[in-house]
Amino acid sequence: MKKKLGFILLSFFSLLQVVGIIGIFVFNDLSRKKVGVNHHVIVKKREFISDFMSQQQLGIYKVVLVVVLLLLLLYLIYQIVKRVQWWRFVSTVLGILAGVVLYLELILDWMLALPIYMYLLYMTLAIFLIGILNMIIVYFIKE
Repeated sequence: MKKKLGFILLSFFSLLQVVGIIGIFVFNDLSRKKVGVNHHVIVKKREFISDFMSQQQLGIYKVVLVVVLLLLLLYLIYQIVKRVQWWRFVSTVLGILAGVVLYLELILDWMLALPIYMYLLYMTLAIFLIGILNMIIVYFIKE
């Protein structure tokens, strides 16, 4: 029963990640076509950058993200040494990939120039956290 519940939760959270990615593409398309959406996106982006993206805060975000990524990398190495089943690697690798994308969003200037930057950052963070939650669920599912 515990194993079935774990797989149902993994499927649900994976579906949430896919819907989030699709949502960002749809929102990007809407922001290019609709003037009201574009205005809203630009105003919210300016507020977000002025409130949450100072150089000091950005440095703290990067350090925390690098520490979490290093911990995830160590967990992946642990999984490789332990020789766990291949499907247990998937959530770890996807979590690391989402973390790297999040880090790139924080350091690349052309990402900051995107109108949907704030929403892209939020959604990538949500996908990253769901990936970590998936890793925790996979860890507790017994063979």
